[in-house]
Parts: sequence; C-alpha cells; structure tokens
Amino acid sequence: MKLFRGLSASTLALALAACAGANINDHVQFYDGDAQADVNTALIKGGSLHHDGSHGDPVRIIAVNDKPLPNVADGSGEGADAVSVLPGVYSVKVLYRGADPQAGVNTYDTLRINAHAGCKYRVVAYVARAGQAVVFDVLPSAHGAADPTQCVGMGPPPAP
Repeated sequence: MKLFRGLSASTLALALAACAGANINDHVQFYDGDAQADVNTALIKGGSLHHDGSHGDPVRIIAVNDKPLPNVADGSGEGADAVSVLPGVYSVKVLYRGADPQAGVNTYDTLRINAHAGCKYRVVAYVARAGQAVVFDVLPSAHGAADPTQCVGMGPPPAP
C-alpha cells in the first residue's frame, strides 16, 4: 500500500475515522453531510438487560458495514454508544463487556438491522447469569416516526 507509506499511525486512524464521522459525546453520524432531522434518519443505540429486567453494562456499536467507528474521544471506550444512519440495511458489529470484571469476557456479534427513517433500534444483551452465553436482540421503537408500526427490527442474518 504505497498510498499509506509515510503516514503516521495517528494520521491513518484519523483518516479511517473520517469514513464514519467523528465520535462526539459518544454518538457517531454514519452518513455524509449535515445532521438530519430524526424523521429522516434512524438511531442505533446500545443497551443491555439482565435476566431480571435490570440494566447492566451497555452494548457498544463497534462497526457498521465493516467500517470501524472511532473510539470515544477521551479513550475510555471502544466504538460508540449510538449511531445515526440513513434508512437501509446495515451490518452492525456490537460488543458487550461483561458486568463481572473477574470474568473479563468480551462478547462480539454482528447483527443485520433494517433501519427505517424515524426509528430507534436499541441493541440489548441479555445475560441470564454470570458465565452464561450472551444473547443479543434489537428492540425497535419510534424516534420521530409518523407511523411507529414501520419500525421493524432485524433483517435477515448476515452471510457467513
């Protein structure tokens, strides 16, 4: 890759981050141009639930369509808490950092989300008990949508 010869690692990282937009307040705009109104975009946001319905450590959005998202500006986290996208089908790589610090297990998965304008898609990680498998799900809701019934969840699973 002669194109990248002579670029420092930080310059290359900034160039790659520019593909996805800046991580401002843990939120990334994943489209070019000015910010659009909620009725024109969809919001993909991390969250998590435990077996008893309580909330735990959030899911992080790591990449969209294989493009890594820039880390939090202060370096405190990988990826972003929320991503604004234009309507379409997206392959979204997510990370759940286990609530048990002794386990030290990070769980990654890639979900297919069919994003509709005016909708919010909360990616949650269900954890029954420490040491058990993490199950991801997408919970759609209206986010400025005129018709909340259009906010459907996941699309077909990603190809292997």
